[in-house]
Amino acid sequence: MGAVLEMTPARKLTCLALFAVLALAGCGNDPAAGDLSDPVKLAAAAVKARIGKAAGASDAPDPAMVAQLRAALEKAGQPILMVLSKTLNYAGLMAPYGVNGGVRTWATEQYVTLSTRDDIVVATRGFGPDMMSAIAPSLAQIAAGHGTVQRRYYYLDGADQTQVFAFACTIAPEGSETIAILGKAYVANRIGESCSGPSGSFKNQYWFDSRHILRQSTQFLVPGVDDLLLQRVID
Repeated sequence: MGAVLEMTPARKLTCLALFAVLALAGCGNDPAAGDLSDPVKLAAAAVKARIGKAAGASDAPDPAMVAQLRAALEKAGQPILMVLSKTLNYAGLMAPYGVNGGVRTWATEQYVTLSTRDDIVVATRGFGPDMMSAIAPSLAQIAAGHGTVQRRYYYLDGADQTQVFAFACTIAPEGSETIAILGKAYVANRIGESCSGPSGSFKNQYWFDSRHILRQSTQFLVPGVDDLLLQRVID
């Protein structure tokens, strides 16, 4: 993942312009401060409220605030991921930063990044505990809803030595349900991927909408940390 990402100057300017109107829960802004008509504070409040809900808080995000944020993001016209981790107390909005060899990197305004191949996480940077790289099944294998696949994750230990974790995974359908992503409901088919190996076990889940887009997923990051929740807000 050390190669330079390909990005045209126009693409970079577009992303920087988008980051200028987005705020992330991890950036230290107080969403309660100031006028929520400010799109930066609005985004911060909506994202921070969303992680509170994910963590089981009783207070749901204000629907009017969420609707305003969705409208602003749709108007911006960039694909957007919402990424959450309860263990890391992290919630952020990510936009595309670049593509290299079929791997798309998504980034926050602070360049916390998440890299995906076919929407499957294969690397992270800036989360603290990070995945250096991964060998993972394709989205087509997951979407098929059955079969067995292999995964390998690569991490650095405290001595900067590479540690490899291998898992065998079974894919199976888990039915249909309605999910809500930033104020918009989707009927989705859920598929589970149960993985086990010498270092333990985990389960990824994937929600595909009626257009077969991976609308939501929970994906393994590192041992001892809750799975990342990824939601595709804007296509």
